[in-house]
Amino acid sequence: MKLNITFAGVIFSLFALTSFSYAGLFTFMGGIDNDCSDEFNRSVCVDGYEKIDCECVKECEFGSVRNEYGYCEDVLVPKNAELTEDGRNWKCSNNYELFNDECIDACESWEYRDDYGNCKEIFFTNIPENTYPSPIQGKCAKGYVYKETGFKIFKNAWCEPLKGYNEAILVDVELDYNSPQGELFPGEKDIILARFLFNNNNSVPVNIKTIELSRIGVSADSTVKDVYLSNNNIKLTDLASFEEGKILFNNQDGIFTIPANNSVLVLVKSDIDVDTQGQLIGVSISNINFDGIISESKTPIKSYIQKIETQQNNLQSDLTEQKIQEEKSNLNGLTREELIQILIKLITLLGGK
Repeated sequence: MKLNITFAGVIFSLFALTSFSYAGLFTFMGGIDNDCSDEFNRSVCVDGYEKIDCECVKECEFGSVRNEYGYCEDVLVPKNAELTEDGRNWKCSNNYELFNDECIDACESWEYRDDYGNCKEIFFTNIPENTYPSPIQGKCAKGYVYKETGFKIFKNAWCEPLKGYNEAILVDVELDYNSPQGELFPGEKDIILARFLFNNNNSVPVNIKTIELSRIGVSADSTVKDVYLSNNNIKLTDLASFEEGKILFNNQDGIFTIPANNSVLVLVKSDIDVDTQGQLIGVSISNINFDGIISESKTPIKSYIQKIETQQNNLQSDLTEQKIQEEKSNLNGLTREELIQILIKLITLLGGK
């Protein structure tokens, strides 16, 4: 194809331009408006392609971008920088910050950067009280929050009491000695997965607002369902299910309250789904939050792992127990020799020799 273009009184001839280069040329030169058809606008390019000038062209690879001419070129990553997550740009790496289009060493929290790029120490006009380890770093003691006003060179700084903070509160969570570690069976309802003991050794009550559970063992999210927390047969939470191995119980009014210098036993209960035989299931407390302060407890706190047995084993266990009960009910009025025979039968049923 031949195309004549008159520019500044001179005729230029272009031969064999593709539709892509033709559209790209006029877009670059600010020429005609090449609108796409309605049919093309309604269409969708297949995966790995994108719409450029009324054509579906291959997307640029990770670490490259399309330039003004429509071609893919590598993203130039400067020193001490790295590609962004989408691979279309760059950002300064950790511990570096941008200055005059370069990534240079970041200043410390008590420093500012001058117009020449140098880190200079901030001059505090008011040294804050209740700071730790030093006021210059702006780190306050427990129960206080750092505040500052002023310019980057001269600052007025102080530590303000944290609202609602009474003392350095610490809640210990441990697995109860009576937490189950036996066998489970498919289809069982309202069984106990774990028993956790929440201990409050403080002189004030503690209101637990958030508990995050994690699923452990060899199982799937669907292995257990209708999971909830309870105390003394009282439901503390709504029913929930694991998503990506996690359940977050949250109630800003409080899931439960631990009295001062006291403990609360919390049970994790659920139903076992069918067709789950052979799986191993357990739970752990991966995080707790109370009264606006993150717990300092050592987490996660793990339960025992319980195995889900087959229905056949469950049926055999039920039959054995039933047989034992039948034999026990017939003991009254028997002679010594008859009792010995019954005892032998019981030992045989229980797997003795």
